[in-house]
Amino acid sequence: AKISNSGAYMRPAMGRRLALPLIYTDLTSEQSKPQRDAVYAFARLHSGVHIGEADGQGIRFVLLIMEHKNPEGDSPRQRCQSAQAHVSTAEAAAFIMADIDSYDNVVTASNARDVQQALRGLMSAHKGWESGKEDRPKRQKTQNEIGLSWEPQQLPFGGLKRDLLRRIFSKKYLRDWVDGITPQSVAVILFMFFACVAPAIAFGSLLDRATGGSQANCKIPKGCTGPQCPCIGDIGVIEMLVSSSICGVVYAAVGGSPLTILGGTGPVLVFTGILYNFANSVGVEFLPFYAWTGVWIGVFSVILASIDAACLVNKVTRWTDEIFAGLISLIFTISAIQDLIKVHTNGSKELCVFHDNLGNLTKSTLLEILNVEGHDTAKLPCITLLELEATTLVSIVLAVGTYMIAMALRAIRKSIYTRSIIRNILADFGVAISIFAMVLAHEFIFTTEVDLLKVPSNVSPTNGREGFWVGLHGLPTWAIFLSIVPAMLGMVLIWLDNNITFRLVNSPDHKLVKGTAYHWDTLVSGLLIAVVSLFGLPWLVAATVRSLLLVKSLATSEDIGGKSRIARVNDNRVTAFCIHGLMLAAVFMPAVLRKIPLPVIFGLFLYMGVASMSGNTLFERLELMAIWESSNLPSDAYIKKVPKWDIFKFTMVQTVALALLFFVKSSAIGISFPLFIAVLPVLRWLTGKFIVSEEYCKLLDPEELPQNEVDIQETQGQAA
Repeated sequence: AKISNSGAYMRPAMGRRLALPLIYTDLTSEQSKPQRDAVYAFARLHSGVHIGEADGQGIRFVLLIMEHKNPEGDSPRQRCQSAQAHVSTAEAAAFIMADIDSYDNVVTASNARDVQQALRGLMSAHKGWESGKEDRPKRQKTQNEIGLSWEPQQLPFGGLKRDLLRRIFSKKYLRDWVDGITPQSVAVILFMFFACVAPAIAFGSLLDRATGGSQANCKIPKGCTGPQCPCIGDIGVIEMLVSSSICGVVYAAVGGSPLTILGGTGPVLVFTGILYNFANSVGVEFLPFYAWTGVWIGVFSVILASIDAACLVNKVTRWTDEIFAGLISLIFTISAIQDLIKVHTNGSKELCVFHDNLGNLTKSTLLEILNVEGHDTAKLPCITLLELEATTLVSIVLAVGTYMIAMALRAIRKSIYTRSIIRNILADFGVAISIFAMVLAHEFIFTTEVDLLKVPSNVSPTNGREGFWVGLHGLPTWAIFLSIVPAMLGMVLIWLDNNITFRLVNSPDHKLVKGTAYHWDTLVSGLLIAVVSLFGLPWLVAATVRSLLLVKSLATSEDIGGKSRIARVNDNRVTAFCIHGLMLAAVFMPAVLRKIPLPVIFGLFLYMGVASMSGNTLFERLELMAIWESSNLPSDAYIKKVPKWDIFKFTMVQTVALALLFFVKSSAIGISFPLFIAVLPVLRWLTGKFIVSEEYCKLLDPEELPQNEVDIQETQGQAA
């Protein structure tokens, strides 16, 4: 029981690379009387020493415990007391190393005296609750609980000040940059660059169509007349790339959650399209109306940050997090599959047409076909059906190949082959290797043509205006105040999207220890939206899948009860900063990106969707539904405590909510998507009230995933 209770502190300490050797010696004192008091020595190594760790992170600290043997032998009671004392010492050391401030002090100490001063406070606290003089904490507060504590006496801007002191004006800010200088970060930067630039191009294309670039809401360029005039959008690919790179770099440098990736999302894209149609319906220019809406959102963000509105996120539990994260994972997975299907269906309908008598095909018949089809070369006949099928087959090979290589290299870290350093390099660079491999395969092996990534050739506004600046002029006064209405709806969407993603990134499961900054992030996000609106650039929010993928790419995992759980995450600013810096460079190097086949991006999307499902207990419980024999159920602790029928009901309510959100997002009432998300905490309350007992809901919906039997008992005590 003693060892189990210390588990909450031992696990984070292992992420700090602490070794605890115990040595028994036969040495005695000068009087030949054995010394029963153990000797302790704490050492900080100059650099990490590798002794076979699975994650390749070397041991940096050593706590040596040396005890003399009793020549006459120890009784079982004496051995138990001795072991209990050593476990208590190990627990104290782990408790200290798990505290980020104490760890920083120990790392930066210049002499032994500084180390003693850094450790003395926490050692005293530990001895206090060990001796019973102080209440023993059942668990440390999570980072979300610390960052979202409501203190109305410090309003306004009380939470904002605490956020700044916690994440920006502290030693942690410097460590955010130092911790990112690792080989693992290089691999993650390369992988996440493709994982971020591809959605940016995809969402930019969709924004182009939603803001005037499609036949449904066609916008004709000024000065162009006649049926040959193309449709152009007000916001397109180049605006999305510029906005993503600049906002990403700024947020990585000053944001409170540097592992969060800012990017375009489906709900915000849908809202922008609705805003475009609304501006046209009231007879005002879209871009000035869009700019004023963004400015109002910035104003609302300042107000929400000043009153600590982010504390309302405390009402959100893992229940909502799992549904929201599962929704985004499904969107990426299903979209990748649908895009692959379109390679075939679009090809058979648009790339070519079928004609009889292909055996007698001559130059004159080709000209005749062109004349009939209005000189549209896309209507040329397919020479054989095999040509179309080859394109489909090569696209599937490239997409599935990208996915399978990335997944295989991701799993190689736990392999028994080669050395750990080689396995770690292959796992870290797995996605980048898979992308480069499939690009080379397309370039040198396959001769069949497939669609390539489409990137603008120059940096200029999509609609052809001179410069990106839009400003706040050109809008009547009534329209300026009218823009407050969509700004309020947009603020609800952006606030929910941001804060749910911040919660997911800072989940206790990820073992982040540097703290949160919800109120500061609300302010930074709102101000960025206000600024980019003045330049006609897209609004960016916290992108759930890309952010979770970055967290898991920087994580070291361990197997607990057959499940993969995160042991530590390298929380830093370097990775996100360099990712968006590369995106900014890519804006000026479009020729390089045009070499990437589009099916490779589909495979990357598939990997992102499937990989982000890992650790989502909603999908784990759905898998349990297929196991009918109790003897085959896994050894998860909650399975022993909660009846299977209650697990089924709890999971089915979540699944129905997930399916409802999936269909609402693309329906005619898509604008109400934020409201459906806001209702999820209410649905969770109703589930605990009428469907499954609240005691069982607490076990299935904990703040942190239980790791052992003791954690389960503590969760039950809290529920009671």
